[in-house]
Amino acid sequence: MNENARALLPRVTTLVDRALDLQQFWASERGATDRVAASVTVWEYLLPQRVAHWKQKHPMSRIQTQIRNTSDALTAAAGFSAKVGFVDRAPTHADPDSHPG
Repeated sequence: MNENARALLPRVTTLVDRALDLQQFWASERGATDRVAASVTVWEYLLPQRVAHWKQKHPMSRIQTQIRNTSDALTAAAGFSAKVGFVDRAPTHADPDSHPG
């Protein structure tokens, strides 16, 4: 290790320790809640098993569901009161982030 590397080592060690602390924070129960909006039909027939699978793979994650009519689910996603919206028909929103499933 040269002189520059020895001088940087304490700073790099501090950065790595901070990154590990952040990783543990987000993996803990204090992580952000994912808000999902879904139309009634999608919620009843498609999402329960997918949410259960997600929770099994990510037990510390939290998901808050908003079960709404199609228009309100799209509005929730477009207005950022939900991270994502799932609906049972093609969106009528002119939003560039709308993707048919």
